Amino acid sequence: MTELAEYNAQSVRQAERVRDYQAAHYPPTGRTRGAFWKRASRLPRPDSLTHTLEQFAHRGRLPFYEDESFDKDDWHGLLLGLGMMPHIADPIASATAPGTIAATLKRLAEATAALPARLPLPRLSRATGAWPMTDPNLGPIRKVVIVGGGTAWLDGRCCGCPLSRRWPAPDRSD
Repeated sequence: MTELAEYNAQSVRQAERVRDYQAAHYPPTGRTRGAFWKRASRLPRPDSLTHTLEQFAHRGRLPFYEDESFDKDDWHGLLLGLGMMPHIADPIASATAPGTIAATLKRLAEATAALPARLPLPRLSRATGAWPMTDPNLGPIRKVVIVGGGTAWLDGRCCGCPLSRRWPAPDRSD
């Protein structure tokens, strides 16, 4: 196989795995309202995606695909987030004593909870004592609309994150 043919074959395999990952977001849900869901419910599922979903549903493991485009954690997060639970528990997890698992999860939770205290605080401006929130093209940032709803108000000293709670809350009148 020529170098060009190998490159093209690899690109096709990677694109197919991206397609599978995207298509996995739209499993048959029984939704029929709207043209989008009607069309999505009629689309055939690629064989490679069917294989991935069957393997995960049966034993919680993912099949190996050369040139996989996503990490196993990406797939696990997606499939578990969609409510797919394996029928058979992982043998390695089943062989571990419940006390060991509980202790490990407790250590992970404690380490995660302690992480924000270890993060660096934002640098303050010497002149104003404020955290300079500016965009080089737009100037000072006062309000940020969060995708998915909500608004973060900035007063140049507080972004509202847990690390900057020591500063007074911004005036939200504007």
